[in-house]
Amino acid sequence: MSKPKIVVKNELMGAGCFIQLIAIVVAVFGFAFGPVIGLIGLVLAVGLFVYGSGQGQKWVCSECRNPLDSRKVKVCPVCRVSF
Repeated sequence: MSKPKIVVKNELMGAGCFIQLIAIVVAVFGFAFGPVIGLIGLVLAVGLFVYGSGQGQKWVCSECRNPLDSRKVKVCPVCRVSF
């Protein structure tokens, strides 16, 4: 049996996905208003996409898959394993 640890779970739906969708819309429609606004929109879209990607990552217990508050948690609140 392996030692319990905190792992990253990537969610495909939720706030992070919505922010990434907004980033794609900003990038596509920015170029409809000209090249300068398109480039500004592209830079904004990259920032939104990176931020949305971070919002989609959650910390979970490797044993019970319970969501955790942070990476610094020492004991899982549900299954009580130590990390």
